[in-house]
Amino acid sequence: MVVEGNYRTFPASWSPSGSELLIGLWDPIQFLNHGARMYTLSGVPLFDLPLRGVSYMTIAPNGKDLAFSDWRTGELFLRALRGDTTRTPIPGRGFASSFSPDGRWLAYGSTDGGIAVSPVPPTGAVYQVADRGQQPLWAPRGDRLMFRDGRRFFEVAVSVARQGGFRVGAPRFVAEGPFVRTFAWNHSMAPDGRLAVVVARPEASLRELVVVTGFAGELARVAPRRE
Repeated sequence: MVVEGNYRTFPASWSPSGSELLIGLWDPIQFLNHGARMYTLSGVPLFDLPLRGVSYMTIAPNGKDLAFSDWRTGELFLRALRGDTTRTPIPGRGFASSFSPDGRWLAYGSTDGGIAVSPVPPTGAVYQVADRGQQPLWAPRGDRLMFRDGRRFFEVAVSVARQGGFRVGAPRFVAEGPFVRTFAWNHSMAPDGRLAVVVARPEASLRELVVVTGFAGELARVAPRRE
């Protein structure tokens, strides 16, 4: 898939059907935020979302709404993908939000460095999940949250009771890098609940510079030109 134009695409969010991608559009020269655009997987643009300052967009499980952060302030909002442009603020500030599978909860990496969860629609409640971490993702069954803390990944058990509200267990270590670090997610949750993450090269190999001399002659030797 190729996005045409002088854009830096950041970040991307799948539609629930998996047939479209919502992609943020940045101008890397003028450092301007152009909002977002929905594309088919073949690269056909469907519609634009001219949201000033938008970053870390996440489409809700209903396919009709999205959550996003203002990259300048960390303020979190909900709004419709199409039609109504009203922004509904989410209590707290943070980035890289993630909807629970039932769409009733939003987890995010808060600006104070931890992981927090707020109900959807907002009630004013904010539940602290972990003191450290970022980029949380829900397990497919909604019973766990997985998040990153530098090179390490952790998960916490989650339960929602009619009496007593939202509850979480203690963070449990899952895996340690080296993993690729990016501004947005470089990891995902597989349908069976396992972590999928991009592995980085070992640091030693990143410090090596390989120089090949006489490349033209070597190429002619191993792959002679046919007349």
